[in-house]
Amino acid sequence: MAFNGKLLNRPSDPGGERAVSDSLDVFYYGVVVPRAPRPVLSPNGDGVAETQTLSFKLVRPATVTASLIGPDRIPRQTETGPRDPGTYKITWSGRTPTGDAEPEGRWRWVVNALDDQGQQSKVERRFYLNRTLGYLRVRPTRVVVHRRGGSLRVGFRLAHPAVVTVTIRNARGGRVKTIRRSLGVGSRMIRWNGLYGNGVRAFSGSYVASVQAANSFGPTELERRFLVKRARR
Repeated sequence: MAFNGKLLNRPSDPGGERAVSDSLDVFYYGVVVPRAPRPVLSPNGDGVAETQTLSFKLVRPATVTASLIGPDRIPRQTETGPRDPGTYKITWSGRTPTGDAEPEGRWRWVVNALDDQGQQSKVERRFYLNRTLGYLRVRPTRVVVHRRGGSLRVGFRLAHPAVVTVTIRNARGGRVKTIRRSLGVGSRMIRWNGLYGNGVRAFSGSYVASVQAANSFGPTELERRFLVKRARR
């Protein structure tokens, strides 16, 4: 068949196929490796980002070596051998087979494939294992903002010291307030007074409080939604 934005030619045409002077041939080989669904794996028991599902897809029979490589450059969860076309997945909890915690930091999911036509391909995807931030909560979930402001308590736990950034965004995603602190290990709380960065009272509507913690293990972030009611007085 031939196309030029529309069908120009096909074998079943009454007059037979017409000659085509130029053509674009599309073919594919190699292994397909999607990005890790979670940029940060955080298996700290709070029920958020506790596992990571990694995968690869083959379109031809191939001999594959797939490895998880930690920040210490030592491969884990290595799968190797011949594979038929299809999608293959592993689910990883950030722990060894004996249940011990794996080291935190940047991890790599590396897949090498040599198919039955001798074509070799390699894809690498990266993500972080970081247990620093967990158990995020906002109180109250409906903040009343009076003329002098209001009070939103953003609470969380830190397993390691980190630079913490709390960002308040409105329903459109616009940033209305940013608070940054260097904090140590333990249960922590940061308050927002219900005012925008320019001192204007927050308007009624839906908002998001996001908390990002950054340290030597990489960045990690959690967020919660809440409502604002702007009082008349």
